[in-house]
Amino acid sequence: MLTIEVTAVAMYASHRISDRAHPLRPGCHGWLQLRGTTDEPIKGQSDVEISVHQAAEDGSAPNTNNSIGALIQIKPGAHIVLDIPPALFDRVWAMASGEQLRHLWLSMRKPQRNKAIVLSVLFQNQPIE
Repeated sequence: MLTIEVTAVAMYASHRISDRAHPLRPGCHGWLQLRGTTDEPIKGQSDVEISVHQAAEDGSAPNTNNSIGALIQIKPGAHIVLDIPPALFDRVWAMASGEQLRHLWLSMRKPQRNKAIVLSVLFQNQPIE
């Protein structure tokens, strides 16, 4: 279990037409880029960047590894990518836009070869105790 205090939030939104150049990514897409500090270092890294994306509504990207995301990099800084359902993404976006997204709690497997699977996430506006 890893507790992260969010220190910065960046919000992005894009829109594109469906065409041959981007056949799998038509329409609108939003994502959040969070920066924070962990309560327990991940292999010596306390600073972490978390990319939060909305999972595909149509099921075009099935989850075959029983995870909601992954730690994809540790050096030079820890980077975690999360895919969350559209309804939860909308709630997290609202928290971020209202400056209420201040803490995260992550459950993930022990890193192996500088990568790990994220099993669950909790977004909160108060410290997690």
